[in-house]
Amino acid sequence: MSIAANKKIILQGGARADNIMWVVAGASSFGAGSRFQGNILGATSAAFLTGSTINGRVLVQTAATLQMTTVTNPSSPPTANDVATQLMDAASAKNEEAQLKMIEAAEKRAAADQKQQDAMAKRAVADSMKQDADARKARAQNTRDTMLGNITDVNKKKKAQHAARRRMPPLLTSTSLRSKPGSSPQARLLHVMRLFFGWASTPTPAYATSTSPSPAGAIFSQTPSTSWKFC
Repeated sequence: MSIAANKKIILQGGARADNIMWVVAGASSFGAGSRFQGNILGATSAAFLTGSTINGRVLVQTAATLQMTTVTNPSSPPTANDVATQLMDAASAKNEEAQLKMIEAAEKRAAADQKQQDAMAKRAVADSMKQDADARKARAQNTRDTMLGNITDVNKKKKAQHAARRRMPPLLTSTSLRSKPGSSPQARLLHVMRLFFGWASTPTPAYATSTSPSPAGAIFSQTPSTSWKFC
């Protein structure tokens, strides 16, 4: 058994040192300034360093070493000094207990603060992930809108082209031109112009005949006599 320096044994609840027995199988040592309560039954030796105090008896088989040690008989009536020492010891024990409780409370507060910081960090991470998800969703929506817009524009363009093709006269093919009267290129061109510009009702034109090829840039004009002339 070993008692460190300046450590003490405190009796509470009406405990008496003469009723306490410490059975030690080996050697016992008591540091400087330590205070011990009770009777010691040691198998070998007991050593008390300078300034140590014992309220009880020391019974060992080999040797007991006392260095300026105070030994008090526990069966004798306690003196005023003993009572004061006991009161001081009890107050000191309560003070130490209160300090331990304060330390435990501080540790609990630190743990709670750490948990709160961890929760705030997790919330920040969750908010960041939500913002990223919202941004990705917005980009995807913009991409879908752009694609739908492009598709709509293409469809509108196709519809416009289809409507334009439907409005154009279907008489501009070589087959239709060959089926109309007149064999000269001028006659076919006049027929195309009539169909394209909507000349639905016009007098039957009188075509000029010529064995020579038509000059480049030749045009047709209508005379006041409602006949067509090549010039």
